[in-house]
Amino acid sequence: MAAEKKKLEWAQSLRGVGALLVVFCHLWLAIQEVYGVENSFCSFMTVDFLDAGKIGVSIFFFLCGYFVVSVKRKSPKDFWWGRFKRLYPTYWFSIICAIAFLGTVFSSEGIHILKDTFSWKAIAANFTMLQMFFRQQDILGCYWTLPIELLICAMFTVFRKRLDNEKTVIGLFIAVVVSTIMMAAARGYAHVKLPVALPLLTITSLLGYYTRMCDDGIFSRKTQWYLYVTFIIALLPITLLAYNFATEHQETWYRYFLTYSVGTILFIGFNRMCVAWKPITAVGNYSYSVYLLHAVGFNFALRLWGGELSAPTMTVVCLIFIALFSIVAYQCVEKKIR
Repeated sequence: MAAEKKKLEWAQSLRGVGALLVVFCHLWLAIQEVYGVENSFCSFMTVDFLDAGKIGVSIFFFLCGYFVVSVKRKSPKDFWWGRFKRLYPTYWFSIICAIAFLGTVFSSEGIHILKDTFSWKAIAANFTMLQMFFRQQDILGCYWTLPIELLICAMFTVFRKRLDNEKTVIGLFIAVVVSTIMMAAARGYAHVKLPVALPLLTITSLLGYYTRMCDDGIFSRKTQWYLYVTFIIALLPITLLAYNFATEHQETWYRYFLTYSVGTILFIGFNRMCVAWKPITAVGNYSYSVYLLHAVGFNFALRLWGGELSAPTMTVVCLIFIALFSIVAYQCVEKKIR
């Protein structure tokens, strides 16, 4: 068991990198909005050419697929109970913290959190983690990935008896790639905001799963590289078609192409070279709590002192608050319930 844990330390390090990229992206954008500061590197990493936050998200979904192998060993009931304990309690804690520390106006109509007012119906929908399907807004922006993770886990559950069959996994991969291209084309030509991120992240999860099966000596390593090359090639038409017009997120096709490509390279690099840095691995242990609570931490700090302290000092204060909220969430909720 200890040897297996040591062998997978690269994954915890990569989780830490993913969490830090998400924090970096969201914190920089918040500091920039409050202070009006400019930094060419930060802009390059978050808006101009890359999206550090989505690089982090793509990493999380590669790892989701890599570790979803437990779906084959457990009954669906046990698998989903494990998913429930892993995802929901810390998520609920983050919602409560968002309401308690970021809520400003409470009324019979709902609660004002940050820039938006949420009805009690929207808040109830958020507690289910299925707000996407109820067409309700996420209380915190980072919540958008969680319903997608549930859908991907459902897909793996449906195919669990066929997941040892390499041809089935390859066929599923090709089917999702083709579906993504078709959805991207529909989005681009009709200018309809279709959720292309859903099949894109499904592809990364399938690649993560295939990589795990290669690491376990079950699937072909040579075919693995063909699948990765196929994904990168397919990314070009997908991003060109889907992101040839911008919505509220300043989409450009090259930004998404580079973002998913970098996420793929990081996953392959950490996996093949078994990169493990102890400080980053430590962050990786807290990654889910960091992901859910970072926005609560820095927004609460900005609410208290934003504009009063200098931008560098405020950044340090925000990082301290992020660490405090994440540690409390992990130690008091996530660690105990797992």
